[in-house]
Amino acid sequence: MGGQIVWGPMRSGGIAWAMALPILPRHPPFIINGYARLVNLASFGLRHRRAIALVAAILALAGLQAYLILPKAIFPAMAFSRVEVTVSRGDTPAEQMSLQVARPLQAAVTLAPGIRSVRANSSQGNVDLIADFYGNTDPNRDLQAITQALSTISGSLPADAQVQARIVASNFEPILSFAFTSPRVSRTILHEQIERSSTAIFTGIPGMARMMVVGGNPREFAVDVDPLKLAARKLTVADVEQAIAGATAVQSIGHGESGYRRLFATVDARIQDAQGIAAIPVAVRNGVTLRVGDVAGVHLSVAPTTNSASAKGRPVVTLSVYAQQNADLVKLANIFESRLPQLTRALPAATQVTKYWDQTTLIRDSQRTLRDSILIGAALAVGVIFFFLGSWRVTAIAAFVIPMAMLVTFAFMRVAHESVNLMSAGGLAVAVGLIIDDAIVVIENIERNLQLGKGRREAIVDASGQISAAMIASTTTTLVVFLPLAFVSGITGSFFRALSITLGVSLIASLLLALFLAPILAERFLAGGERKIRHNRVLETLLRVYEPVLRGALARPWKAYAAGAVCLLLTVLILTRLPNGFLPRMDEGAFEVSYTLPPGTSLAETTRVADGMEHLAAALPGVRAQGNFTGIDTTGFTPLPQNQGILRVTLRASGTRPPIEDLIGRLRDNIQDAYPNVQLDFHQVLEDMINDLSGAPAPVEIRLSGPDHRVLTALAPKVAAAVSSAAGIHDVFDGVVVEDPSLAIRPRLGLPAGLGLSPSDFDATLTAAVRGDVAAGISVPPNVVPIRVRYAPQWRFAPEQIADVPVVGPNGVAALGSLADIGPAPPRTDIYEANGQPQDVVTASYSGTLSAAIANLKHALASVTLPPGYRAAIGGAYAAQQQSFKEFAVVGIVAILLVFVVMVFTFRSYREPAVILIAIPLAMVGVAVALLVTRTPFNVSSFMGLILLVGIVVKNGILLLDAARKELDAGASIDDALVAAGRIRLRPIVMTTLAAIGGLLPLALGIGAGSEMERPLAIAVIGGLSTATIFTLGIIPTFYAAMKRWRTTQA
Repeated sequence: MGGQIVWGPMRSGGIAWAMALPILPRHPPFIINGYARLVNLASFGLRHRRAIALVAAILALAGLQAYLILPKAIFPAMAFSRVEVTVSRGDTPAEQMSLQVARPLQAAVTLAPGIRSVRANSSQGNVDLIADFYGNTDPNRDLQAITQALSTISGSLPADAQVQARIVASNFEPILSFAFTSPRVSRTILHEQIERSSTAIFTGIPGMARMMVVGGNPREFAVDVDPLKLAARKLTVADVEQAIAGATAVQSIGHGESGYRRLFATVDARIQDAQGIAAIPVAVRNGVTLRVGDVAGVHLSVAPTTNSASAKGRPVVTLSVYAQQNADLVKLANIFESRLPQLTRALPAATQVTKYWDQTTLIRDSQRTLRDSILIGAALAVGVIFFFLGSWRVTAIAAFVIPMAMLVTFAFMRVAHESVNLMSAGGLAVAVGLIIDDAIVVIENIERNLQLGKGRREAIVDASGQISAAMIASTTTTLVVFLPLAFVSGITGSFFRALSITLGVSLIASLLLALFLAPILAERFLAGGERKIRHNRVLETLLRVYEPVLRGALARPWKAYAAGAVCLLLTVLILTRLPNGFLPRMDEGAFEVSYTLPPGTSLAETTRVADGMEHLAAALPGVRAQGNFTGIDTTGFTPLPQNQGILRVTLRASGTRPPIEDLIGRLRDNIQDAYPNVQLDFHQVLEDMINDLSGAPAPVEIRLSGPDHRVLTALAPKVAAAVSSAAGIHDVFDGVVVEDPSLAIRPRLGLPAGLGLSPSDFDATLTAAVRGDVAAGISVPPNVVPIRVRYAPQWRFAPEQIADVPVVGPNGVAALGSLADIGPAPPRTDIYEANGQPQDVVTASYSGTLSAAIANLKHALASVTLPPGYRAAIGGAYAAQQQSFKEFAVVGIVAILLVFVVMVFTFRSYREPAVILIAIPLAMVGVAVALLVTRTPFNVSSFMGLILLVGIVVKNGILLLDAARKELDAGASIDDALVAAGRIRLRPIVMTTLAAIGGLLPLALGIGAGSEMERPLAIAVIGGLSTATIFTLGIIPTFYAAMKRWRTTQA
């Protein structure tokens, strides 16, 4: 009665419906008013064929429309409970940033509700704070909580502190970057024109968050003050700045009424050119108006250079495009590039545009790879069906389920606001060999009943009644293993939830299609009556071999027990020796090189070295383009010191170049040979983004903690030296960031005041002598151009002449050296704190497998003796891996329990489910051997394959023991029942196994972009299915027979 609908009229006159699913205890028919009615699912479907066909057509059209408009992305949308706060404040020393900014920030943020941890890094002029929250909270609420916490201390932060807060998400890297060059205008003008034109051209593109233009110094007016002229007129720099600020203001002074009109009045003192600035009055001396031009030269200039951009070794202006969360990146990129010619036409003639970065290339390539995997896998699965059944009609009916299930899944993804990404599309690629299983079982059983001479409708109805209960139960066991994934945290949780959603929905769709649509198609296209039995030599050979082997195992069960024990022992031996890792390492087709030159290196020197590194990168085989940012991060949020930068290298298609690891290793060696004093960090962009999102910015981290920051600073180089000796560890950085060398100017008590200078006036004078200060901005349509007040070039700061800089006050002029003590400031380093406690983080990257690198790392760390109270903990990818493995282990245990519960409902017994579960540990030997043979590390992807196997391997056991129980109920002996069940179920079990393997084979081969992510999963499932099928057909019957005999003996 499994899989039957039972209904009857209620005593109250209504109609009661109930589904007697096999996962529920079987009860007698539901009898109301003296009668009951049983409806087979296939019979129900055939009676409502038009409605079912209509629903299927609607879902197919909805799925097709959904596929065309679903957003395309590389990874699932990920926004974790993490907020980043950045504070910029010029060149303020790290110690002051820590005291005045970082500590108040930490104190305020720690009080925000739900905070788990707070990490702050204080560097020269910047504080970067990361706030982690407990659980999967709403990121927008987290941001609001942090913003409220910041508002409580805004008044106590330095006035010039610039504070930004943002959610840490997967959209902070650009998806497109273009380089612009022009032989006709300067980069300054080109920068302005790109910014001005881009707003009008690109506004309104769906999914675009922002654009960033880098390169070319902004225009500004320079007021070059002569300090001797200031002294002669008893003026100060502060006087000039205040005069300029006041003269460029626009101030509303109110309004008046005249009759029926109301008029507003404003004081508009704006000026628009250098002559106007020079004419600004500063003061009146002896009846003479002194103007800016009397003490300074005024001319149009550019701002001091703080960063630079280059591409292919040439200075350029870059335009980077950033996406919103959940945006369709491919659509965004297509629209943006379609409008790009409008921007080119708006720029000066002969402007050249080069695209040197495109994140959507990997998206397109990976989705082509997964599409091909789906098509090839489907073809292989369909080929398996035809090979065993020998009928194109039967094969076509079963194959029809694949596209239909896919389309239904796309429709669901649209409703659930999912995107087509590497993981969701990977779920469909994994599903292609599984979603046909139910249709295979249905069609194979219909074919079997037709061969018995039954009429077409009778064969369909009987076939459905025979296997629908077992089908629903077996599919349910596969589905329930996905439920515990909801509790997996971090990157792995986001990744594999997306995979499990599409895989689970496709399996549900395939089950419903097999139960309701496949019988309709069979009635329409299959001929009835007695059918000639098709002979399949392979199947007949299998049956001839299988039956005596099974009878031998039933007669001598100890051999089966011994084989199982040997397999378990072999599994343990292999798995404990397999290399392991975190996430599979992908070939993204692009990588980054973060570089740091020694402290104090000028921007010009850093740019020179960066240009040299670009030329070295361009010389590598397979490099398509490269671009470089110096002094600014690619996200645009975090300013970098002028001795740091990021080089991005884009490669050609993977089949036309060496592997990315080889290219990275070659470039690393070339750069270190050419520039041995450069600190390097090589990483792929998306890999680095994943590390950032998981809270581990570097693949390998050694977190040093202790009470004294100075001790940690001295200890870190020793740890780094030891780590550098470990094999497989590269790009080691001790985490100690030394600030640029600086001069300490300490005013002597009372001396500046003797010149009539207040502390702020004294600071303003020295600022003018060094970089100058922006006093105001004037409108020069279409831009606002700053006005910078500074000393004339001959008086401006030079390190060797700093003591001679003239300091001008109302009471005279004096050399700086006579007013202040000048000397080198002591070396300062960045200050890193975690939850208010000092830390230092030694970082590195690794090659080869993570397990080998960590083993070597631990051995190297054992040689370092830490002072009392100090400890070292390994973080990075290793910590994330350990956390994920623990969570996946829990998921596996819960999944097994859920599968067991489903089977207990199905069999109404503990014994049969316990016997079927034996296949799970025995399947692991296939996983272990497959990973060993293919040299695949055991990582979270292969772990996911193990969890998926928990639900898959019991399916065949359910089908087998369900048939055995029917034979026992018919009066057969236990051995005869099991042999008969094996003979009946051998063909569908072998077919479904080979179809699943065929569907997964393209993924397991790992051919194409992005295939690395699902490859370990596919290998694990193929290996596990291969051995699980053998054990299901051979060892499970042995255990079942032993259990039955023991039960009979006990009775």
